[in-house]
Amino acid sequence: MRGSKGRIGLAIGAALLGMVTGVVAVAGASSRIAVKAKTCRVHAVPVIKKSCKKPVSRLRATLTWSGGDFSTDYDLYVFGSRGTSRPTGNGITKSKASEMDGPSGTETFTDLLWKKPGARSFRFGVCHQNGSLPVTYTITYVTTDGHRHTDSQTGAEGFNAVYGNDGGAPALGGIVCPAL
Repeated sequence: MRGSKGRIGLAIGAALLGMVTGVVAVAGASSRIAVKAKTCRVHAVPVIKKSCKKPVSRLRATLTWSGGDFSTDYDLYVFGSRGTSRPTGNGITKSKASEMDGPSGTETFTDLLWKKPGARSFRFGVCHQNGSLPVTYTITYVTTDGHRHTDSQTGAEGFNAVYGNDGGAPALGGIVCPAL
């Protein structure tokens, strides 16, 4: 009787030790216990050390269009409190902008300092720079609160729209598209 209690105690001790290390011996075989990784409540990404509080990069705007002629060009503008990102140069620090010309294309703007709460506030502008045909574009953008918004409009050369940080309807004709 005493020997069986000792073996039961050893088995329970081994099981507890196995749970701490993540491995439990069951009838001579070993199986791993899945441990869920901690997730940052701010960014919803796995936490490595204290990275949750550090800013991460986030794609803030994507502009796509198709169906124009070869000269069709839509441009994505981003207006921040300390600068503007436009096709001729990116004046917003810690950000990255792409550029594309042609009958179809995609332009993007990435904020390299994304932090929620406290994300930088941007307005997004769309200009139809060139092309004789009206072309439909789609813009998807992320506001400061982290919500994603999508809108589509159709316009010919000179058409422009500005999207505010509230995710509401765009201000059509809200900017003057500079000649490039």
